[in-house]
Amino acid sequence: MRRIAALEKAVGVRLFARGRAGYHLTEEGAGLVAALRPVQQRLAGIERGFGNDGAGSEARVQLAAPAAFASYFLAPRLRQLQIEQPGLVVELSTTRGVPPTALSNLDAALCYGVPAQGDMLTRKLSEIGYGLYGAAELLARRGRTASDIAKLPLIGFAHDEPASGPAEWMANQCAAGGNVVFRSSDPSCRLAAVQSALGFACLPCFMAD
Repeated sequence: MRRIAALEKAVGVRLFARGRAGYHLTEEGAGLVAALRPVQQRLAGIERGFGNDGAGSEARVQLAAPAAFASYFLAPRLRQLQIEQPGLVVELSTTRGVPPTALSNLDAALCYGVPAQGDMLTRKLSEIGYGLYGAAELLARRGRTASDIAKLPLIGFAHDEPASGPAEWMANQCAAGGNVVFRSSDPSCRLAAVQSALGFACLPCFMAD
């Protein structure tokens, strides 16, 4: 009963009612069960795939992730996953990191931020660090004092970049008189520009460190 009470408190509605024959689902409870049934079926399918040890068996998992995170963090680690789960095939599609409103045919989606809408189970996995990166030769030419750094050439986000902390920070630097020499919506493109000593860019630490 404590678990039921905790669940009802979490969802904010009464899920069970007591009758002569015992407890039964309320209308809201039945609706919750119906909404969770597709999730249960999808998880059961994944479990069956992992549990199938037959020769040549294959389990498929469909994921979506921001392009930079997929390329610089996930893809380099898939080899170890394949060793541990030789029957697993990962299908990875890339996004701009915007929280999805629905998973569609996906098993899971990684994104920056929390979905504002949509019928999905969400969980915060980690925080991502960002830094201001530039080529050493460019910094050597421009100097290292505060006044020198304020005049550095900047590589900015695209004007239609989805709202995020790093994008807003860079926008503030540009609005404050920063010298913007290049913009791109692609993190890999911004990194390549940094490596060519074109300017300084705000980049995720997992791809630029």
